[in-house]
Amino acid sequence: MPTYLYECQYCKFGLEQIKSIAQSDEQVDCPKCRLQMLKVIQATQLSPKIKPFEPHFNYGLGKVVTSHRDINEHIRRVKGEKGKEIVEVGNDKLESVKVKRKAYTLD
Repeated sequence: MPTYLYECQYCKFGLEQIKSIAQSDEQVDCPKCRLQMLKVIQATQLSPKIKPFEPHFNYGLGKVVTSHRDINEHIRRVKGEKGKEIVEVGNDKLESVKVKRKAYTLD
């Protein structure tokens, strides 16, 4: 719910109220002089909650990563190497990556 700021014109008393948007048009009386207060328009206060990437040990890669770029570069490099294929595990039937040998029979 948004916070609304009110100020009395006569005694300059300030008041903050948390109201729903549906109640925002209701009039507020000053608790000191009992006169109607005016709604003060204020700038929004933005607080960044985005945390920077913190270096940590990635057990899947087996090394310390310092950025998302490190992870993506490692994945691109691994995709080109033989023997280190990335296999997704799920409910689907997994097919073998190895080449099947021919069964030789003596005729």
